[in-house]
Amino acid sequence: MIALNLNVPADVREQLQAWAKYNCTSMTAELVRSVRDRAAAEKKGRSAGKSSTGLLAGIAEKTAR
Repeated sequence: MIALNLNVPADVREQLQAWAKYNCTSMTAELVRSVRDRAAAEKKGRSAGKSSTGLLAGIAEKTAR
């Protein structure tokens, strides 16, 4: 594993915390799961922006505004 420092909007951090608490995991685990879910969706040919669990898709959508 490697360390990665991220700056994320407060609402994204809050969502990560909520998912982590709900799933009894860490925010890191939730972020990794979201990225892996998005990668799997893209591999299946879906639009990454339409992934229901795509945290990064949501971030990209908000920053594009």
